[in-house]
Amino acid sequence: MGTMVAVRSESTFVLAADAVNLVEGMIHPSLNVANSCIIKFWDTFIGFHSTYGYQQCVEMALAALMLRSPPALDSKLEIKKFFQGLHDHLKTQFQLNPTQQPSGFESGPMNALVVNRHGIFKVDATRAVYEFKNYWAVGSAETFALGALHATFEAGGSAEFLARKALAACGEFESNRGREVYIMSLAAPVLAPNLSGGPANGSHSKGQTLQVVKRKLDPPISIEKGRKLKKP
Repeated sequence: MGTMVAVRSESTFVLAADAVNLVEGMIHPSLNVANSCIIKFWDTFIGFHSTYGYQQCVEMALAALMLRSPPALDSKLEIKKFFQGLHDHLKTQFQLNPTQQPSGFESGPMNALVVNRHGIFKVDATRAVYEFKNYWAVGSAETFALGALHATFEAGGSAEFLARKALAACGEFESNRGREVYIMSLAAPVLAPNLSGGPANGSHSKGQTLQVVKRKLDPPISIEKGRKLKKP
Protein backbone atom coordinates (compact mmCIF):
# COMPACT_ATOMS: atom_id res chain seq x y z
CA MET A 1 0.00 0.00 0.00
CA GLY A 2 1.03 3.64 -0.32
CA THR A 3 2.60 5.61 -3.16
CA MET A 4 6.10 6.82 -3.96
CA VAL A 5 7.29 9.37 -6.51
CA ALA A 6 10.66 10.18 -8.04
CA VAL A 7 11.34 13.66 -9.43
CA ARG A 8 14.35 15.28 -11.06
CA SER A 9 14.98 19.01 -11.07
CA GLU A 10 17.98 20.82 -12.55
CA SER A 11 20.20 20.00 -9.57
CA THR A 12 18.44 17.36 -7.48
CA PHE A 13 16.88 13.91 -7.57
CA VAL A 14 14.17 13.22 -4.99
CA LEU A 15 12.51 9.95 -4.03
CA ALA A 16 9.51 10.47 -1.76
CA ALA A 17 6.98 8.09 -0.24
CA ASP A 18 4.15 8.16 2.24
CA ALA A 19 4.25 5.83 5.22
CA VAL A 20 1.44 3.31 5.57
CA ASN A 21 1.05 0.55 8.12
CA LEU A 22 -1.84 -1.86 7.93
CA VAL A 23 -3.19 -4.14 10.64
CA GLU A 24 -5.76 -6.55 9.17
CA GLY A 25 -6.56 -4.00 6.48
CA MET A 26 -7.02 -1.06 8.87
CA ILE A 27 -4.69 1.89 9.34
CA HIS A 28 -3.74 2.83 12.89
CA PRO A 29 -1.39 5.81 12.43
CA SER A 30 -1.54 6.76 16.12
CA LEU A 31 -0.54 3.26 17.25
CA ASN A 32 1.81 1.88 14.62
CA VAL A 33 5.42 2.80 14.08
CA ALA A 34 5.56 4.23 10.57
CA ASN A 35 8.02 2.46 8.30
CA SER A 36 9.59 3.86 5.17
CA CYS A 37 9.51 1.78 1.99
CA ILE A 38 12.70 3.53 0.83
CA ILE A 39 16.03 1.77 1.37
CA LYS A 40 19.43 3.43 0.94
CA PHE A 41 21.79 1.02 -0.82
CA TRP A 42 25.26 2.49 -1.28
CA ASP A 43 24.68 5.65 -3.35
CA THR A 44 21.24 4.55 -4.58
CA PHE A 45 17.77 4.93 -3.10
CA ILE A 46 15.36 2.06 -3.81
CA GLY A 47 11.65 2.32 -2.99
CA PHE A 48 9.57 -0.85 -2.90
CA HIS A 49 5.82 -1.08 -3.39
CA SER A 50 5.15 -4.55 -2.00
CA THR A 51 4.02 -6.42 1.07
CA TYR A 52 5.81 -5.59 4.29
CA GLY A 53 6.98 -9.19 4.63
CA TYR A 54 8.60 -9.00 1.18
CA GLN A 55 10.33 -5.73 2.07
CA GLN A 56 11.78 -7.23 5.25
CA CYS A 57 13.32 -10.06 3.21
CA VAL A 58 14.71 -7.54 0.73
CA GLU A 59 16.24 -5.49 3.55
CA MET A 60 18.01 -8.60 4.89
CA ALA A 61 19.29 -9.49 1.42
CA LEU A 62 20.55 -5.96 0.75
CA ALA A 63 22.29 -5.89 4.13
CA ALA A 64 24.21 -9.00 3.03
CA LEU A 65 25.09 -7.33 -0.26
CA MET A 66 26.72 -4.45 1.62
CA LEU A 67 29.55 -6.88 2.44
CA ARG A 68 30.85 -6.68 -1.11
CA SER A 69 31.74 -3.99 -3.62
CA PRO A 70 28.78 -1.87 -4.75
CA PRO A 71 27.10 -3.05 -7.96
CA ALA A 72 27.02 -0.80 -10.99
CA LEU A 73 23.42 0.42 -11.00
CA ASP A 74 24.09 2.87 -13.80
CA SER A 75 21.90 1.53 -16.63
CA LYS A 76 18.73 -0.44 -17.31
CA LEU A 77 20.69 -3.62 -18.04
CA GLU A 78 22.83 -3.38 -14.90
CA ILE A 79 19.75 -2.76 -12.74
CA LYS A 80 17.96 -5.71 -14.34
CA LYS A 81 20.96 -7.95 -13.68
CA PHE A 82 20.97 -6.85 -10.03
CA PHE A 83 17.24 -7.46 -9.51
CA GLN A 84 17.45 -10.83 -11.25
CA GLY A 85 20.08 -11.92 -8.74
CA LEU A 86 17.98 -10.54 -5.89
CA HIS A 87 14.92 -12.45 -7.12
CA ASP A 88 16.87 -15.72 -7.32
CA HIS A 89 18.20 -15.20 -3.80
CA LEU A 90 14.72 -14.51 -2.38
CA LYS A 91 13.48 -17.78 -3.91
CA THR A 92 16.27 -19.91 -2.47
CA GLN A 93 16.80 -18.27 0.93
CA PHE A 94 13.40 -16.76 1.81
CA GLN A 95 10.96 -19.18 0.13
CA LEU A 96 9.58 -16.57 -2.27
CA ASN A 97 6.74 -18.22 -4.20
CA PRO A 98 6.67 -16.46 -7.59
CA THR A 99 3.71 -16.58 -9.95
CA GLN A 100 3.75 -17.14 -13.70
CA GLN A 101 2.85 -14.19 -15.89
CA PRO A 102 1.48 -14.17 -19.48
CA SER A 103 4.90 -12.83 -20.48
CA GLY A 104 6.38 -16.19 -19.52
CA PHE A 105 8.56 -14.78 -16.72
CA GLU A 106 8.24 -15.40 -13.00
CA SER A 107 6.66 -12.52 -11.11
CA GLY A 108 7.59 -11.24 -7.66
CA PRO A 109 5.21 -9.26 -5.41
CA MET A 110 6.75 -5.86 -5.94
CA ASN A 111 7.32 -2.81 -8.08
CA ALA A 112 10.28 -0.56 -7.35
CA LEU A 113 11.66 2.89 -8.07
CA VAL A 114 15.45 3.19 -8.28
CA VAL A 115 16.98 6.67 -8.01
CA ASN A 116 20.66 7.54 -8.22
CA ARG A 117 22.88 10.05 -10.02
CA HIS A 118 22.36 8.08 -13.24
CA GLY A 119 18.61 8.61 -13.39
CA ILE A 120 15.12 7.47 -12.42
CA PHE A 121 14.27 3.83 -13.09
CA LYS A 122 11.21 1.66 -12.52
CA VAL A 123 11.47 -2.09 -11.96
CA ASP A 124 8.26 -4.07 -12.44
CA ALA A 125 7.22 -7.44 -11.03
CA THR A 126 8.96 -9.36 -13.83
CA ARG A 127 12.15 -7.33 -13.31
CA ALA A 128 11.75 -5.37 -16.53
CA VAL A 129 13.45 -1.98 -16.12
CA TYR A 130 12.24 1.35 -17.50
CA GLU A 131 14.01 4.72 -17.40
CA PHE A 132 12.32 8.13 -17.07
CA LYS A 133 13.67 11.57 -17.82
CA ASN A 134 11.93 13.80 -15.26
CA TYR A 135 9.54 11.91 -12.96
CA TRP A 136 7.53 8.76 -12.30
CA ALA A 137 5.30 7.24 -9.63
CA VAL A 138 4.55 3.76 -8.33
CA GLY A 139 1.91 2.61 -5.88
CA SER A 140 -1.76 2.36 -5.09
CA ALA A 141 -2.44 5.99 -6.11
CA GLU A 142 0.20 6.31 -8.83
CA THR A 143 -2.26 7.60 -11.43
CA PHE A 144 -3.15 10.59 -9.22
CA ALA A 145 0.54 11.25 -8.53
CA LEU A 146 1.41 11.13 -12.23
CA GLY A 147 -1.48 13.46 -13.04
CA ALA A 148 -0.30 15.97 -10.44
CA LEU A 149 3.28 15.80 -11.69
CA HIS A 150 2.15 16.25 -15.29
CA ALA A 151 0.14 19.33 -14.30
CA THR A 152 2.82 20.98 -12.16
CA PHE A 153 6.22 19.98 -13.56
CA GLU A 154 6.44 22.57 -16.35
CA ALA A 155 5.50 25.35 -13.90
CA GLY A 156 8.74 24.74 -12.07
CA GLY A 157 9.68 24.35 -8.43
CA SER A 158 12.11 22.22 -6.51
CA ALA A 159 12.03 18.45 -6.87
CA GLU A 160 10.95 18.13 -3.23
CA PHE A 161 8.13 20.64 -3.71
CA LEU A 162 6.81 18.76 -6.74
CA ALA A 163 7.07 15.40 -4.96
CA ARG A 164 5.13 16.69 -1.94
CA LYS A 165 2.42 18.15 -4.17
CA ALA A 166 2.07 14.80 -5.95
CA LEU A 167 1.73 12.87 -2.68
CA ALA A 168 -0.75 15.46 -1.38
CA ALA A 169 -2.88 14.84 -4.48
CA CYS A 170 -2.81 11.12 -3.69
CA GLY A 171 -4.15 11.87 -0.22
CA GLU A 172 -7.18 13.61 -1.69
CA PHE A 173 -8.31 10.51 -3.57
CA GLU A 174 -6.67 7.51 -1.85
CA SER A 175 -7.90 6.62 1.64
CA ASN A 176 -4.95 4.39 2.57
CA ARG A 177 -2.35 7.14 2.52
CA GLY A 178 -0.18 7.49 5.61
CA ARG A 179 0.31 10.76 7.47
CA GLU A 180 4.09 10.84 7.32
CA VAL A 181 6.13 11.49 4.19
CA TYR A 182 9.71 10.35 3.69
CA ILE A 183 11.92 12.49 1.44
CA MET A 184 15.31 11.30 0.13
CA SER A 185 17.39 13.54 -2.11
CA LEU A 186 20.74 13.54 -3.90
CA ALA A 187 22.57 15.80 -6.32
CA ALA A 188 21.83 15.37 -10.02
CA PRO A 189 24.45 15.91 -12.75
CA VAL A 190 23.75 18.96 -14.88
CA LEU A 191 23.11 18.24 -18.56
CA ALA A 192 25.45 20.17 -20.84
CA PRO A 193 23.89 21.92 -23.87
CA ASN A 194 24.04 19.92 -27.09
CA LEU A 195 25.78 22.27 -29.55
CA SER A 196 27.17 19.75 -32.02
CA GLY A 197 23.95 18.08 -33.09
CA GLY A 198 25.21 14.75 -31.73
CA PRO A 199 24.37 12.99 -28.46
CA ALA A 200 24.27 15.31 -25.46
CA ASN A 201 27.04 15.00 -22.88
CA GLY A 202 26.34 14.96 -19.19
CA SER A 203 28.54 17.02 -16.86
CA HIS A 204 28.80 17.88 -13.19
CA SER A 205 28.17 21.44 -12.07
CA LYS A 206 31.97 21.79 -11.68
CA GLY A 207 32.49 21.03 -15.35
CA GLN A 208 33.53 17.40 -15.08
CA THR A 209 32.29 15.31 -18.00
CA LEU A 210 30.36 12.15 -17.30
CA GLN A 211 31.86 9.27 -19.24
CA VAL A 212 29.76 6.42 -20.60
CA VAL A 213 31.85 3.23 -20.44
CA LYS A 214 30.73 0.25 -22.52
CA ARG A 215 31.55 -3.05 -20.91
CA LYS A 216 30.50 -6.66 -21.01
CA LEU A 217 27.80 -7.48 -18.50
CA ASP A 218 28.76 -9.79 -15.67
CA PRO A 219 26.53 -12.78 -14.85
CA PRO A 220 23.82 -12.25 -12.20
CA ILE A 221 25.14 -11.94 -8.65
CA SER A 222 24.55 -14.69 -6.17
CA ILE A 223 24.20 -14.41 -2.41
CA GLU A 224 25.46 -17.20 -0.23
CA LYS A 225 24.09 -17.33 3.27
CA GLY A 226 26.66 -16.77 6.01
CA ARG A 227 29.55 -16.08 3.64
CA LYS A 228 30.90 -13.21 1.64
CA LEU A 229 29.20 -12.68 -1.67
CA LYS A 230 30.80 -13.91 -4.82
CA LYS A 231 29.87 -14.41 -8.43
CA PRO A 232 29.07 -17.88 -9.71
